[in-house]
Amino acid sequence: MIFNESVRVLTDPKLSKECFIMNSAIEQVPHHHEIKIFISASTERLELAFYNALVRAHKEGEIHSAESELRSIARFLNHARLSLTFTAKTGASPEALKDIVRTTLSILD
Repeated sequence: MIFNESVRVLTDPKLSKECFIMNSAIEQVPHHHEIKIFISASTERLELAFYNALVRAHKEGEIHSAESELRSIARFLNHARLSLTFTAKTGASPEALKDIVRTTLSILD
């Protein structure tokens, strides 16, 4: 699952350094239209991926959220994933990150 993989990457000393690239890109958004378009498109693709997974899970009876809520849940999940990066960068332990993931995913119960 994407959240467990995010925690793995964020707690790996080598792999976590790659997050600096994204942080630098985000800092440039107000000044560079091309970067803003790239970040926006990436965000939309990830939200759509979450949405498609939620629709499939809803159809298969794996989640019981109302179908009308799936788009906003997808948006929330994507932004929760992004917040893991911030939280990891502020020094949160792997256990704290896993707690955040568990709580985030509890909205699907």
